[in-house]
Amino acid sequence: MSGDQRTALLPLPASRAEIKKIQSARKKIAFERAKTAKWYQGKLDHIDTNKLDDPEVWGQIPIVTKDILRSFDHADFVANFNIAPPEDISEYWRSGGATGKPVFYPRTFEDVNYALESWARSYPALGIGPGDLCHISFPIGIHPAGQIWARSAHQMGVGMNWVGAGNAVPSDAQIDLILALKPTVLISMPGFALNLVNIADTRGIDLAESSVRTVVCSAETLSDAKREKLGRRWGAEVFDVFGMS
Repeated sequence: MSGDQRTALLPLPASRAEIKKIQSARKKIAFERAKTAKWYQGKLDHIDTNKLDDPEVWGQIPIVTKDILRSFDHADFVANFNIAPPEDISEYWRSGGATGKPVFYPRTFEDVNYALESWARSYPALGIGPGDLCHISFPIGIHPAGQIWARSAHQMGVGMNWVGAGNAVPSDAQIDLILALKPTVLISMPGFALNLVNIADTRGIDLAESSVRTVVCSAETLSDAKREKLGRRWGAEVFDVFGMS
C-alpha cells in the first residue's frame, strides 16, 4: 500500500476558511444534540442557535468540568450524557484518569469510524508514512489511544508493532523488541519513554543510537524540559499529541 489509499469518510479541508465553515455548521448540530442530554436540559434554552459563532454566545454554554465528572458514578454519567440508543453502542472507552477516577464512556459504531479517520490523519501530520514501523507502548484495550492509533495505522500503510503498556510487556522486553525489530517511531506516554531510556542505561544501551527517529507522546503533560530530554536521549524528533476526555 503506497500512501493514503483508504476511502476517507471526510475530505480534508482545503483551507482555514473551509475549516471555519465546517465548524460553524457542525456547532449547530452538536448544540441541538447536547440539548437532548439530561445534564444539559434547561441549561441551553437561553442561547441563540444562530449566534453560536459569536465567542460571547458560545461562552455561555456550561462547561463540564473534571469536578462535575468526578461527582458521577458510571450509571449517573451514562444517564446524564449518553444520547445514543443501546443498539448503536459499539464499544466503551476509558479516559486516562490522570486527575481522578477514569470515566467509561460509550462510542457508537459511527463514532469509532470517525475516530479512526481522525487518528489516521495524524500520521501524515507527524511525517509518518509508508516505510515507517511504529512501536506503540500505550495500553492496547479499553483506553482508546493505543488500539485506535494501531488500527488506523494500517489505513495509511504504516507498520505497527502492537506492543502495549509496560504492565503487559515489561520495559526490558520492550527495549529488546526495539533493538530487534528496529521501529522508526515510538508512540508512548512521555514518562514511559523516559523510563525505557533509564532502564536501557543500566544495560549499557544508548537508545539514541537505536532505529527510532520519531517519538510521539500523549496522555501526560509534556514540559519543554521533558521534551528536550526525550529528544536528546532518543536522538529523535518529539511530538506532543494532546487529548481531551
